[in-house]
Amino acid sequence: MGTGPIRVYLDTRRTRAALDRNIFGSFLEHLGRAIYEGIYDPKSALSDSNGYRKDVLEEIRKLSVPMIRYPGGNFVSGYNWLDGVGPKQGRPRVLDKAWNSMNSNEFGTNEFLAWCKAAGTQPLLAVNLGTGTPEDAAALVEYCNVDQGTRWSELRRKHGVADPHRVRHWCLGNEMDGPWQIGHMSATEYGWKAADAGRQMRYVDRDLTLVACGSSGPGMPTYLEFAEVTAVCDFVRGRLRSKKKLWLSFDEWNVWYRARSGSATDGHRQEAPHLLEEVYNLEDALLVGGCINTLLRSADRVKIGCLAQLVNVIAPLMTNTTGLVRQTILYPYSWALQYGRGSVLDVLMENCPTYESSGTETAAYLDVAGPIQAAEGVLSVFVLNRDLAKPREVELNWEDRTGGRLLMAQVLTGSDLKAVNDFAAPTRVVPKAADKPVASGARTRIEVPPRSYSSTSGSFRTPLGHKPCQQTHK
Repeated sequence: MGTGPIRVYLDTRRTRAALDRNIFGSFLEHLGRAIYEGIYDPKSALSDSNGYRKDVLEEIRKLSVPMIRYPGGNFVSGYNWLDGVGPKQGRPRVLDKAWNSMNSNEFGTNEFLAWCKAAGTQPLLAVNLGTGTPEDAAALVEYCNVDQGTRWSELRRKHGVADPHRVRHWCLGNEMDGPWQIGHMSATEYGWKAADAGRQMRYVDRDLTLVACGSSGPGMPTYLEFAEVTAVCDFVRGRLRSKKKLWLSFDEWNVWYRARSGSATDGHRQEAPHLLEEVYNLEDALLVGGCINTLLRSADRVKIGCLAQLVNVIAPLMTNTTGLVRQTILYPYSWALQYGRGSVLDVLMENCPTYESSGTETAAYLDVAGPIQAAEGVLSVFVLNRDLAKPREVELNWEDRTGGRLLMAQVLTGSDLKAVNDFAAPTRVVPKAADKPVASGARTRIEVPPRSYSSTSGSFRTPLGHKPCQQTHK
């Protein structure tokens, strides 16, 4: 390892992939206080006439979350969507067996889709392939997307929603290989059921994007590494001589290691119980930053990603009766939403020291990703410094850059990795202005503190006649 700064090469002619905006979506499940007391609380003085928490709604608008998955999660595998539509006074109060909680069904499909419009986001609806049938899934598509003249579209109109919702993205069940899942089945059984459901759903509306379940997690014997998943997809494509390329949806990701058992996961048949309410520290935020960089580098195959979840349940936003708190993990996520657009560069890093990881492997102290908005002339650099003790000097080499100006340089760091934001101290861990980068020609030097995740964005101009590469996907 040589001396001197760590060198990072940024060339706008070398992009890994176009970024689908939906790669930084999120997730809301009927679980704990995610819906009730989270986004919807009609008894609260902080809510509007629809029962939507105004402070939460405004925060999500400001974040510009592009897509939100709903209604589950484990919940959806026992959910009858008909329980959550129609006059509220006639909706049944039911037991959610997945989380041993009571659901009033006061907030259902139409309420969620109306909330999405108010929040400026689009839905990713999951259908029940646990206790539900392919016919049930097709009926929900008909209810949501057909204008009029059919059984389920007329029911929607009877419920006061004249215009179809035209939901484009749908999940075919949830974690069906997991033994904890209601309706658990083998991969073969799920394949047949999902294929039939998808076929019937597209008979109703051909213009749907469907997401099938993969294996649920690394503890499952059927779980594949990312490279293995993409290899299988490409093998099947080649075997079938198909022109269709399969994209990946990483629709549940986050840090979750405390509230995983006991009272944290058992609702004790209460409404809106406090479940999975992780309190995140600086250490967790740095890991989320690393996840964001990984998603950016994987954008050639991952087109949908959902931070799970959004409010109160393993979430960046926490509410109580007086307001909300922005947890530490919100800040890397907010930078990704603001600057993780356009394309992502194929970043080259040299002269970066490493450390032993997991006893057998080595990892670089720095993790760098470079999203670029070519049309706007904005290039961003997200840097995770895993070194707990040393700051690192980084030399950014703008291979084809001329001119430009700094737009933003912020860093999330601190001396205490266990520091958290809570209602007593809501700004204990927040981003601060980073040291101003030092530019010299086509090189810019920045210093990243130990235990930090930083975002540096600047405008750029390219040599005459040269246009940054923009990849697209279909």
